[in-house]
Amino acid sequence: MLRYADAMTRTPVWVPDDVFEALKTLDTDRQILEVTVAIAWENYHARVNHALDLEAEGVAERVCLVPGEGNCLRLLPAMCEREKHWGARGVPMPLEVRVLTHEQARAFYDWMGAKQDWQAFYEERATRDLITHAAFETAQTVFEFGCGTGALAEGLLASHLPPEARYVAVDNSTIMIRLAQARLAHFGSRVTVERTDGSLQFEAASGSYDRFVSTYVVDLLSTSDIAVLLSEAHRLLTPEGYLCLVSLTHGTQGISCLVTTLWTGIHRLQPSLVGGCRPLELHALLPATCWHLEYVNTVTAFGIPSEIVVAKRQPDAREA
Repeated sequence: MLRYADAMTRTPVWVPDDVFEALKTLDTDRQILEVTVAIAWENYHARVNHALDLEAEGVAERVCLVPGEGNCLRLLPAMCEREKHWGARGVPMPLEVRVLTHEQARAFYDWMGAKQDWQAFYEERATRDLITHAAFETAQTVFEFGCGTGALAEGLLASHLPPEARYVAVDNSTIMIRLAQARLAHFGSRVTVERTDGSLQFEAASGSYDRFVSTYVVDLLSTSDIAVLLSEAHRLLTPEGYLCLVSLTHGTQGISCLVTTLWTGIHRLQPSLVGGCRPLELHALLPATCWHLEYVNTVTAFGIPSEIVVAKRQPDAREA
């Protein structure tokens, strides 16, 4: 099998007759077709990565792909060295990448304005899934980070939250705040819309909210900023509160894999061309000591995959 894969990935491709005949003794015609497609797809994927200069995330250092005497032992030092870069859930932490500064993000979304609602063609399915699994019908206080035009807040206040629920929505963009205030004005004192200065820490007292919501915003932030935001969300939530997140994520097959590979490449070249957003593995960023994953799902719309995460706040060491 390895000889077949090696022959298929040469340039030009040449599979010797003896290699193919040996393969036929091991697999059926259908199995040979399936493995051929899989090898071709991985070769294609590798060529795209090389063309766009996409870097590895260290996964190869965690496994021994080709068994051989001493192979795994030689990898052990590298595995130990990289352990501190791996998340608490056993997956690699994302490499720090170039992202929009807070000022650049504000300028972009000031320009984007109401056009942000056009993204509903791929965002709506994921936000519906989040609403279905985050038990908003029992929420009393909601904090939304990055409210945009106020579309999600409007839907929650109108159809899902109890009549007495209070909603606080913040955003970094002056234009987005203006649009959200106009959109949500008819809810009166139930909702407060505030502009932030780009800070990821807020004045509200600890334990003020039972839902912390952010959709398609975490994927704009650097890895270090995500850690700060998650820490602040943990502080703001009640002991039984829920973290409710949606972001772009990596495709796993077919068109979604191609879309996110290209998206990642474009973001690497110029983040503003994709609004600063990039695919993430959201659930891997949540420390198991702070969050219990209640629901994790990936949905794909028009080839664009989104990850939905609902996590219950866990008490920290001082509370335990």
